[in-house]
Amino acid sequence: MRKSGDSWIQAGETSSNEFTDTGLKPGYIYTYRIDTDVSSSEASAVVITSKTARLSMISKGGKRFDIRIAAGQSMYGYDTVQGACSYKEYAYFALYNRKKERIKIAKVNLGTMKVVKVSKPLKSRCHGNTLTYNPRTNRIIACCGKGGKTKIAIINASTLKQLYTKSFKISSRFIGGRFKGVSALAYNRKKDIYVMKLSGSENKIVLLDRNFKLKKYVKIQGNRSYLLPQGLYSEGDYMYDVQSFKGKHKYNLITVRKLDGSLIGRITVPSGTSGQLFELENIFFEGNKWYVSFYRAHVRKKGDRDRKNYLYVAEW
Repeated sequence: MRKSGDSWIQAGETSSNEFTDTGLKPGYIYTYRIDTDVSSSEASAVVITSKTARLSMISKGGKRFDIRIAAGQSMYGYDTVQGACSYKEYAYFALYNRKKERIKIAKVNLGTMKVVKVSKPLKSRCHGNTLTYNPRTNRIIACCGKGGKTKIAIINASTLKQLYTKSFKISSRFIGGRFKGVSALAYNRKKDIYVMKLSGSENKIVLLDRNFKLKKYVKIQGNRSYLLPQGLYSEGDYMYDVQSFKGKHKYNLITVRKLDGSLIGRITVPSGTSGQLFELENIFFEGNKWYVSFYRAHVRKKGDRDRKNYLYVAEW
């Protein structure tokens, strides 16, 4: 049996220890259930090749869905989308205020594209580079702070109120180098662990248990250090590492790896058209669809930026 999203279908039958499934979409997470006369077990797999994403912009009422506008936030206030996560019909987006180093959380119904709730500014000084959701606790976790003083903010997903913060400072002996902070965090629902990407040049991923206790670290393969670190998504045996353009490299990238750090493939994500650069901020998977959101800062004149935040469905 094969499941992608919420539905199981019969993929085929075999009398041997091997089975080949065909007609799968690259980049999608598939869960397989092997049923026998005496037992049933599950395993996950992902099909990936290095290719370019196809994007379909989400609209509402015939207009582009702009997260900042839909959430009722003013320009030069909470006007920059950062991390995002989802669970069932809802997605959660971090809206960043550059002047105050604060974020708000906007809760969006993915079926109606209606913003159903916007939080007050979180208490912590926060960039909100990534958000992740833990359905076991109904908590949203946001990456806050910079450098070795990195914290995570724990947020009630129903009320969108910050409950508390937790600090991280990892021993250099544990990671084999100096701790320079955290660039991204993702909760893996199937494994019940957190995947944390460290800042700096070490190119390492740290795995944490459900209580944020250190389990192990792994060196990651295929890192593009000249791109900006953004969001992180993880499910099953895989992680999806988001990086955006920097300087002359005018493209965004999603790098797919196994949890042991080994490289599976890369997905190039277009950065915009007509000279307008779109910075890829995050990626999440819900209802058998991949979603990605972009921040665009188009300079109209010196010191004046037209800031947009768009959401897309992605295929590859």
